[in-house]
Amino acid sequence: MKIRSLLAVVGLAIGLAVPTFAQQPTTPDPKLREQLLAFVTKYEEAINNGDAPAAAAFFAENGGSGE
Repeated sequence: MKIRSLLAVVGLAIGLAVPTFAQQPTTPDPKLREQLLAFVTKYEEAINNGDAPAAAAFFAENGGSGE
């Protein structure tokens, strides 16, 4: 019975450790951050200026349904 418990614990430890080692460490692209900040700034300006058509232009015409 002790061997079965030991095998269960070892299996659980291996099962939880494998996904941790499988992840690839990456750093975000600085250009992507700049693009995102520019997008958010333009959207924020449109909202603050009360420009509904400019704010609506940031959204997909079909609601993002992919049709």
